[in-house]
Amino acid sequence: MREAEVVSIVLVAVMILSGVATALPARLDITSRGAIGGADPLDSGGATPTQGNVQNPDVHWTTSFTDDKIEVNYNMISWAGGKITESGKKVKTDLKVEVRDFDKHTNLEVEVNGNEVGGNLLVHVHNNPFLMDLKVSVGGNKVGGNIVVMVSTSAVANLFVGVAENVACFGLTAIVANNTIDYTMNVGVTGNKVTERMVIAITGNVRPPGWPQLFTSMEVNIRDNHVVRKTLQIYILDNIMAKRALSIMKIEIFFNGAGQDVWMRIMGNKAYPSGLIYVDIYDNDCDLKMRIFVLGNKAYMISVNVMRNYGCSGSTVRVQKDAIGPVVEESPRCTQTIAPDSDGDGLTDLYETMVGTNATNPDTDNDGLNDGWNDTNGDRTVGSNERYGEIGDPIGHKFKGSVGKLVKPKKHEPNPLCCDIYVEVDHIKGQNKLPKSAIRSLVAEFKKHRIKLHIDDGWGGTAGGGQPLEENLREYIGDKYLIMGRIVGPNNDFYDYINNRKYYDPKRNDIFHYTVIAPYIATVANGTINYTENTVGMAEHPGDGLALAEEAIRYYVDLVYPVKGRKKAVDKHMAGVFMHELGHNMDLDDTNVTGDKDLTCMYYAMYANAPLDYKEPSEWEAIWPNKVDEA
Repeated sequence: MREAEVVSIVLVAVMILSGVATALPARLDITSRGAIGGADPLDSGGATPTQGNVQNPDVHWTTSFTDDKIEVNYNMISWAGGKITESGKKVKTDLKVEVRDFDKHTNLEVEVNGNEVGGNLLVHVHNNPFLMDLKVSVGGNKVGGNIVVMVSTSAVANLFVGVAENVACFGLTAIVANNTIDYTMNVGVTGNKVTERMVIAITGNVRPPGWPQLFTSMEVNIRDNHVVRKTLQIYILDNIMAKRALSIMKIEIFFNGAGQDVWMRIMGNKAYPSGLIYVDIYDNDCDLKMRIFVLGNKAYMISVNVMRNYGCSGSTVRVQKDAIGPVVEESPRCTQTIAPDSDGDGLTDLYETMVGTNATNPDTDNDGLNDGWNDTNGDRTVGSNERYGEIGDPIGHKFKGSVGKLVKPKKHEPNPLCCDIYVEVDHIKGQNKLPKSAIRSLVAEFKKHRIKLHIDDGWGGTAGGGQPLEENLREYIGDKYLIMGRIVGPNNDFYDYINNRKYYDPKRNDIFHYTVIAPYIATVANGTINYTENTVGMAEHPGDGLALAEEAIRYYVDLVYPVKGRKKAVDKHMAGVFMHELGHNMDLDDTNVTGDKDLTCMYYAMYANAPLDYKEPSEWEAIWPNKVDEA
């Protein structure tokens, strides 16, 4: 491991001005090799990854935001004409776009493209009773939560819907339903990647009752969509075209994949009596079961081609008897154990292509956790020093979790498309745990930037966080001081304690940052221990060890805040110091802060009173592609 710089926050003086406390720090730099269990791939800093960590431009997202939340509602009264565009926005929480009640004989275009959203993206275009062309485009968005696109209950001459090249940390739902179509409908859902579940529903779209029979063209193109963990569900149901004119319904579903099941239901569609229905379903893959049903459709002629679709545990294909065209079920291919693995992460290129991870980068989301697993000796089995990755077992492709066996409950599974940061927090007996309110506010802040912060304060079992560390610590920390720094000899400083302690699973090395809440922190300079009650926090810089001094923080709060507000103030300051020190672990500095210093908790004089945020200089961008020190 490279030399780790240990940085402290030292309270030199306290100023009380208008009820706001400002710490005036002195900086103390110490070098140490005392990393907890070696180099931590979650240590980070800088704008580009270092050795061994190839940046994947498909999923690396910038993280400087201009808006907290956007919710817009467009209707005919508020519309000034032209195109409705909500694109290129950077939103911390949710972006919601609703378009409704357009009732004039005109064209309407809605574009929601290229946004970066920390929460959910919701696009609802509905109840537009009389339009010529309606075009809806939702593409190139990168979202920390779910994407929901609904185009429904509109009456249009021509309908065009495109949902393409979006990435979501959780799921995607695209619904085109109950629209009345005069001439043509074209729906494309292509190139989307999500972690949990994708649902695509095109249902109940019909010709206007009593109108001339002009709805003669319907095209649906669903391709290159990938779900890493769960199911891909496709429903094309009860769409009804013209009765008399020659109508053509064309449905193409190909090159889609899912880590669990793929379900397809193409049923109850009508182009009858003189129309044609073409259904092509090919080269779709899933790890468990594929269910394809093409049943109950009516047309003059129905052509169904189902070819080269694979499910590891078997598949079911049912096609209506009056269809013409081949139905092919081949043996499943994703159970192969010997196949190219270009990035060496234990997942075959074929499997990674299926679920949407990068087959040439072992860490698709650049968060220091492999997609598959670390096969350090190349024997294709997981040994005692090797771990499953973010997706899991590379042989059976069932999720066991890298941190699989290290994290509980299930909500703390890592996300293979989005950044995860794990921290274990223990406390010296007699001190409190990290306050729940502090944890909630920290997790919420990281979530805004599509980073999932996992703080184990008691959910990891007996070898996990939340442990009251043994009472007799004098050989490590003296009576009340945690010694942060290297002292020659065994069992006399923070690092010796971490390496020897019994409340730590060694498999967490290189995955978890480690935090101890102590009464006070002693610093070390040139081999000399400096006992002070003013140091409120300390961390390796970069590294994976940090500490908070609860009694020092309480002393600081007692000087400034009235008794009534002290509990809340202590919680806030604990969160601020924690985030500051974790920033040092990830190689963020405090001496280069420029611009509006009040906006970043890395600025010493404001760490406690500033918002919980890494702002300057582009600090959130610096911690996404985490630096991995493999020296």
